[in-house]
Amino acid sequence: MAFLRQFKGGAVQRSPVAQQSQSPVQRKPQKYQAAALSLRDMALVKSKLHQQQALKVSTEGAHPLIVEFYRKFHKELEARGFSFYAHCFVRDAATQRAIYRRGNSKAPPGSSPHNYGLAVDIVHSLYHWELDDDPQMAERKWRLIGVIGKEVARKANIPIEWGGDWSFWDPAHWQLKDWRKIRDGEKVFNANAYSRPLAAKLRAHKQSRTPL
Repeated sequence: MAFLRQFKGGAVQRSPVAQQSQSPVQRKPQKYQAAALSLRDMALVKSKLHQQQALKVSTEGAHPLIVEFYRKFHKELEARGFSFYAHCFVRDAATQRAIYRRGNSKAPPGSSPHNYGLAVDIVHSLYHWELDDDPQMAERKWRLIGVIGKEVARKANIPIEWGGDWSFWDPAHWQLKDWRKIRDGEKVFNANAYSRPLAAKLRAHKQSRTPL
């Protein structure tokens, strides 16, 4: 529960003290608390490994909004003690072809948002895509990450789609909504809805229809 409930005069009231004293784990719905406790590792978040992973990925060619989403999402995950990092923003045609042939992607070269810098894959520092040996717990952990990511996107006013909502289960994957329209140069976002620095990046960004 996000807060403890007190009954006074037949009304339900929030307890500000209780709300402030709860940890990020306790604030999650009960069905996610076990998953959150298992993922929480502040020592790993502060480790050299995690810091190196966070700096390793290149954002060159990536759309400013997907980069902004990742930065806010990554910050939120770290605050909760969850050690995740961006594995990939931009994917070239050769890499896309290889993972498509392995069956790790449904998209052939040129038909993935990664090929245009419009998506990001976010994975765990140690366990990467396989968050738990127990399939049910692994799914619950990914569902928790999905809830957090979608809330981050909502607060930042960034339209995002999560691969964990698809029939082709891809919970590490996040992409901008209407990415094909963005690829084709259609106006999808109102730059004035964002901060001045981000708005400037959006105006300066030139989307290419050619796979990167």
